[in-house]
Amino acid sequence: MQSEPMLGGFGRSEKSVAEYLLTAERMLMGIVLIACGIVGCFNLLIHPGAVLSAAQLNGTVFKAGVMLPLLKGAEVLLQLWANKAR
Repeated sequence: MQSEPMLGGFGRSEKSVAEYLLTAERMLMGIVLIACGIVGCFNLLIHPGAVLSAAQLNGTVFKAGVMLPLLKGAEVLLQLWANKAR
């Protein structure tokens, strides 16, 4: 009984592209979470004046057209993550 030679001839199987993408995704998410933690810890964000209330700020963000693409992007990422868990 003969066994088939491994790719590359080194006696180990090659990693699939999916494994590399999973590793890259985990590293990227780790970097994002660490960066957000550092920004929040050291209060590095520029805050609007105390005059603006939360409702005014929310209305301004919606008028700028930033919120809906952000929400849709988060929705897509969460859906991909949920499908990966299956």
